[in-house]
Amino acid sequence: MDFLHVHDLLIKKPNLLIALLDMTELDTWHPDVCQFQKLKSYQSLNLANTEKIIHVTKGVLLQQVNNADICKISVNAIWSTNDVIFHNVFQQNQYEYLAIGDVEIAYF
Repeated sequence: MDFLHVHDLLIKKPNLLIALLDMTELDTWHPDVCQFQKLKSYQSLNLANTEKIIHVTKGVLLQQVNNADICKISVNAIWSTNDVIFHNVFQQNQYEYLAIGDVEIAYF
């Protein structure tokens, strides 16, 4: 399986990344590779415009798109436990994330 096949597969089924990470010997506890964060209810996740892969390990995360041109924020997606989000990896947008209840995430 080549990189493009894996890339296409991950776009269609991003949660497969969790299984791929479990199969590797990647040290996910190393701070250069993976960082963990806990968010309280209605707390925002600030990632700027960097490319990150976010794994929701507990809770529900609301993804919003901030459209500054028309001064409007719209809900793009609702992510829950074990969902994986590719933040600005394939497409650059002004995404914002808001915790619905207590949320725990890991991001790479």
